[in-house]
Parts: sequence; structure tokens; C-alpha cells
Amino acid sequence: MLIAHEDAFHRSYLEDVLTARGATVLVIERDAEAAKARLEAEPLLDTLVLSALLPDEQAAVLAGIAVERGIAILVLKLARGGSAITLPADAVLTAPYAGFQVVNAVAALLASREALTRSPSGSQLRGH
Repeated sequence: MLIAHEDAFHRSYLEDVLTARGATVLVIERDAEAAKARLEAEPLLDTLVLSALLPDEQAAVLAGIAVERGIAILVLKLARGGSAITLPADAVLTAPYAGFQVVNAVAALLASREALTRSPSGSQLRGH
């Protein structure tokens, strides 16, 4: 998964709680341009944890790439004072939230995506 967040402490916190629960965090990006390059280049990403507060509407750019690639998107936003941009999202968490809520949201996203790739008999429709 890719975490794109403007705050270094928050990025590190999210990485810690997600990896502690077994997630593979492939990269922690410090800015939106680096996250964009990594998102476009990484073939195995399945989840984007995205802050709606990234500067210069970069969150919208990253969300657009994720949608095109079929990557699940968890958007993190503020209850008030955040961006007016509406982002495509499979799930949204509004601050304040705890680490376990991020873990649960990601797990639910991946479980729902996995359920969609299975036929009624339970066999996989996709190879990976």
C-alpha cells in the first residue's frame, strides 16, 4: 500500500499501525509528486491511504491515478476546514480517528475487493 500524507509524524504513525497488523507498506512518500511517481510505477499496489489535505489539489491527482489502476482508496479528512475537493474514495475516515480505525477500514476495503473478485463458488476470477 501507499500512504500519501503531508504530515511526517502522521505518515510514520500510519505506517507503524498498519505494518504492526501485517500490512506491507511499500513506500512512505513525503510529498504528492513523489507519491504520484511511485503510484504510477508500482505494479502491485492494492491500497492508497490518502490525505485530503495534500497541497495544490494533488490528492485529486493521486485519487484519479488510483481509480484508473483499480487501487482501493481510503481518504483521510478533517471534519472542518479541509479541502473543498471531493475525492473518489472506497472509504473515508474523518479526523479524529485512531490507528485501529485505519487498520479496520483498510481490512474492510481489501475484504470487499476480494469478495468482488470471487465467483459465487468462491473461486478467483483474477489470477492475482
